[in-house]
Amino acid sequence: AKVYVDGDTNGTTITDPDQGVLGTIDLNLSMYLGNMNYNSGPNTNAGLDGKLDDVRFYNYVIEKKKIDSLYHLAGYPTTAASAPVITTEPTAQSKRFGESVTFSVIATGNPVPTYQWKKNGISIVGATASSYTIPCIVLADSGTYSVYVSNNQGGLNSSTVSLSVVAPDTVTGMKFISSGTFQMGDSINATPIHSVTLTGFWIDSIEVTQADYEAVTGINPSHFLGDPSRPVESVTWYDAVLYCNARSKRDGRDTVYSYSNVPLQPYNGCSDLTDIVTDFGKNGYRLPTEAEWEYAYRGGTSTAWYWSNTWTQTEANTFCWNSNNSENTTQPVAGKLKNAYGLYDMAGNVLEWCNDRYESYTSDPVTDPTGAINGDDRRLRGGYWENVDYNFRAGFRDGTTPNNKGYNMGFRVVCR
Repeated sequence: AKVYVDGDTNGTTITDPDQGVLGTIDLNLSMYLGNMNYNSGPNTNAGLDGKLDDVRFYNYVIEKKKIDSLYHLAGYPTTAASAPVITTEPTAQSKRFGESVTFSVIATGNPVPTYQWKKNGISIVGATASSYTIPCIVLADSGTYSVYVSNNQGGLNSSTVSLSVVAPDTVTGMKFISSGTFQMGDSINATPIHSVTLTGFWIDSIEVTQADYEAVTGINPSHFLGDPSRPVESVTWYDAVLYCNARSKRDGRDTVYSYSNVPLQPYNGCSDLTDIVTDFGKNGYRLPTEAEWEYAYRGGTSTAWYWSNTWTQTEANTFCWNSNNSENTTQPVAGKLKNAYGLYDMAGNVLEWCNDRYESYTSDPVTDPTGAINGDDRRLRGGYWENVDYNFRAGFRDGTTPNNKGYNMGFRVVCR
């Protein structure tokens, strides 16, 4: 109990805010200025023995001696009560739509200050810590922010700072996926399930079509021809990377991938890119990470498939091309129902290359994971036209060497 006594009257009542009335002070309590000796006994300090572990006396007269200084009987340094003082103010920030933002303040005071954050001068419900975070900002979050810091000695407002939210560019044919946290993995195929936090990104709403691929590269390597709105397939991981860089150049964006040499013909069975490096800080197009792909697939759901937690063939046929309805071939993109994020064919039609090398999951929470640094295989996701239910699960992981290609391998791209 932290108890403060201010007075010189025998019989002062000691009250603790947490424990209530503890007892009364008796002037027979021995206290000597020289050694701060504190004697408590059943006759001298009735009702208080064992309760006063932290007692402070202010100008209390005992045995006609006045204590002019503040003493602390527990032997800890004594801090006088004080109103809050802000030592570090919040700062103005400019963030892109979908990103996270945190305002913070540092203040001193005794008792420890409390906080109330405000937006445009109006208190924000539940924002009562020394920092305030908006995990995924939208345009409506633009405005001014401040915090009121107070204790029983007084209070003051911090400086008022602004948050500017930069609207996302409109990227033709892509959907913006806002920042967020989700549970990644599958209890059957991809354990352990773990928490992943992602920065917002754009992703193609459809798989790259044969028409798109040929328009960018001048080549159509696909096996299933006849309709340019079918997804491009028979592309290696390296082909997809070269497409990403070519599309970035076409659209005036920075190229994400760098390499020193293209050993074989580009875009049609490229089997290696020497010294390849991925720069995730660039704004150009790239293949999605496994985490980005699964987050986009789920569309905010936590079910086994993005449309249900139970597979029924009739329902599945409305969402994906599979062994039951594909006629053993790819089909034009966007021919089935989209997911909650507005993305088509996240299950079925063709497998989709991801950027990552294979990496085993751990139970640790991660932010914006990019896969293993070393390794041979690259990840594939989503299942394809000849697969059955198991391969279309949200967490199902597939993969092969990056120089492999097949009638079932395509891709879609992301950017930031």
